[in-house]
Amino acid sequence: MDPRDPNVLYAATYQRLRSAFGYNGGGPGSAIYKTTDGGATWKKLENGIPAGDKGRIAFSISQSNPNILIALVEHQTGIGHVSHGGRGGDVEKMSRSNPRPMYFSAPYIDPTNDKRVWELGVTIFKSEDGGATFENMPNSPAYDVGLKTDHHTMWIDPRDSRHTLVGGDGGMHEAGTSGSRTSA
Repeated sequence: MDPRDPNVLYAATYQRLRSAFGYNGGGPGSAIYKTTDGGATWKKLENGIPAGDKGRIAFSISQSNPNILIALVEHQTGIGHVSHGGRGGDVEKMSRSNPRPMYFSAPYIDPTNDKRVWELGVTIFKSEDGGATFENMPNSPAYDVGLKTDHHTMWIDPRDSRHTLVGGDGGMHEAGTSGSRTSA
């Protein structure tokens, strides 16, 4: 939801088929849509989004600059990180980063700095340039020591973005100004 206007909403659809004998994670039904009238009508966003069949799409809208919508798009040739001018502005392919596209990768934008972006997957990646480049954040290889792999969700404190919560297979990890801790 656009924080300036609750009638502006974005939604991603994901066409997939799982059966006893296989899995098809994509098709023409995967797309990003936008409404400006609270959901009465929807428009498919296509400018800058890879053409053809897509898989899972995860996205985030910047709270500090709602004109920025960052999407991770699973695509045969155009996989990666797309920055979209949320109000119909410019679209730019930022990188090929998409750490776990068919399952749980997702972008998270710092609520105070739209240039700081995290991508969750098996590991955590952090960008300070809006998603053009990413640094792999350290993980511990053990279940009982430090931050375990497979990160599914993140909360960033809007008052102090150094304070974060990351949840995943290893439980919850809290990082902040006074250190960090992990609990299962």
